[in-house]
Amino acid sequence: MASVVLLAQEGPELPVPGPVFGLIAFLILFILLAITLAFGKGRPHA
Repeated sequence: MASVVLLAQEGPELPVPGPVFGLIAFLILFILLAITLAFGKGRPHA
């Protein structure tokens, strides 16, 4: 059981630090939002 606890504390190895990973994820979401707004501009609502 102790090995499971040690494994859980170590966690997965990320290629970048956590805050950088979060920033990249936020930028991807922002880009997707911009694309969605660009396609939806000028379209009439149902």
